[in-house]
Amino acid sequence: MIRPTFPQWYLEHEKPDQLPEASVVAIVSTPWKVGDLIEWWYTDCYWTGKIIELLGDDKVKVKTHSHSRIMPILSER
Repeated sequence: MIRPTFPQWYLEHEKPDQLPEASVVAIVSTPWKVGDLIEWWYTDCYWTGKIIELLGDDKVKVKTHSHSRIMPILSER
């Protein structure tokens, strides 16, 4: 399966004056919260899930299709 690249994204307060030329750019204005749908690259594949618990500043508990995992937040949103 060929997967499209993840869009460039910026925190609302860090948005540059000149956005890059791209078909999609995401602007994020809130921190991670329970219920957010997320996607990340881990063990050579993409994973998708939903945040079910905030465990601190740099970790969340994620529910995937088969089980719950504790994942580090790779970059602050």
